[in-house]
Amino acid sequence: MILKTLEEIKKSKKQTKLLQDCIEMFYHLTSRQEFPQKNWIRL
Repeated sequence: MILKTLEEIKKSKKQTKLLQDCIEMFYHLTSRQEFPQKNWIRL
């Protein structure tokens, strides 16, 4: 579900900065919790 959403946002580059901020924050959260699939967030 999240992957599909990311793909859709990726297509529209109007909010690139916002997207980067969200991914950064999400990445830090998942990294802290040792999220096993944290690699798939990288666009």
